[in-house]
Amino acid sequence: MANFTCLASARHAVLKSAGWDVGKEGLFKAPSIKVIVGEEVHVSILKALSMLGLGRDRITHLPVDNQGRIIAEEIPIESTRMRPFLARFPLDSLLMRTYARRMAVV
Repeated sequence: MANFTCLASARHAVLKSAGWDVGKEGLFKAPSIKVIVGEEVHVSILKALSMLGLGRDRITHLPVDNQGRIIAEEIPIESTRMRPFLARFPLDSLLMRTYARRMAVV
């Protein structure tokens, strides 16, 4: 349930940043959201994404290292600039810091 709640909140925030009010306008004709997960993502995350209306075609599975962490260099920065996206990883992680640095450089 926590994963579902977190992803629902993230979906609302991502769409809000794209100028879309989910509470007012619903999800029909909303901007598409690209979802980025590691290739070892737990099935409960995939189920929650499905229940939230974010289908399999919107999910990009990225390679992970031997500890299951997404390899930061594999995040497709170009595609994330084209439309809203969700990436699931801890905010205070090496991956997040590396990703933030890469976004600042691009």
